[in-house]
Amino acid sequence: MKKFFLLIIPAILFIASATAQSVGIGTTTPNVSSVLDVSATNKGMLVPRMTTVQRTAIASPAKGLLVFDNDINSFFFYNGTIWAALSTAGSTNFWAGNGSDISNTNGGKVGIGTTTPLSALGVQTPTSNYGFTHTDGTVTIGSYVNANFGWFGTRSNHPLTFFTNNGGPSVTLATNGFFGVGTSNPVNRFQIGDAPPYGSYDLVIKDKSSSSAMAFLQGSTSSEWSTYLTDITEPEQRTCGNWHIVRS
Repeated sequence: MKKFFLLIIPAILFIASATAQSVGIGTTTPNVSSVLDVSATNKGMLVPRMTTVQRTAIASPAKGLLVFDNDINSFFFYNGTIWAALSTAGSTNFWAGNGSDISNTNGGKVGIGTTTPLSALGVQTPTSNYGFTHTDGTVTIGSYVNANFGWFGTRSNHPLTFFTNNGGPSVTLATNGFFGVGTSNPVNRFQIGDAPPYGSYDLVIKDKSSSSAMAFLQGSTSSEWSTYLTDITEPEQRTCGNWHIVRS
């Protein structure tokens, strides 16, 4: 019994000392800012290694919990909400932070879903999938590819507008398929200019410096040309049928 007490007393004193100070492994002078200081020149430290299934099966992981995922070859830590990867097995990290911004400094190409990107940023998905989206929470644009077509447009119920030189809308495709040049609100199938006196015509051309306009409507049995505040010259008839010229 005396020997037992002689052995346990130093252990109790060590625990008490370690609680108040830092613990060193491989060093007699652990850093005072650390709880545990591990020092070595020929060995490393191993954290628990496991599969992805085992990692995600950990019940109620503590915030800051660190493991190594053998399936992905990466360290993961639990941030209190999700498991986050620290890095991949690559020897070089090309990503650099600048405040709240992040950039890639490799000087080459970046691939998402591919290891052989065709341009500075390449996105590859299975067919019939969206590639990227940009949204403010209301308006959303995106890219899409399937076996026959490539698509680009709005995923939300909003018109698609193109602009140049950081200016206003130059070309607009409305949600009903109407196409406008020089207008952001086309009310005809193909419209050049803004605010014409016509609606639902096939083609409307408005003078950019006045209110004059010309319109064309193709019906099932006739074609109609119409002008507003300008004259119309009857074109030469080259096909069978009748011309109906309307002045408004």
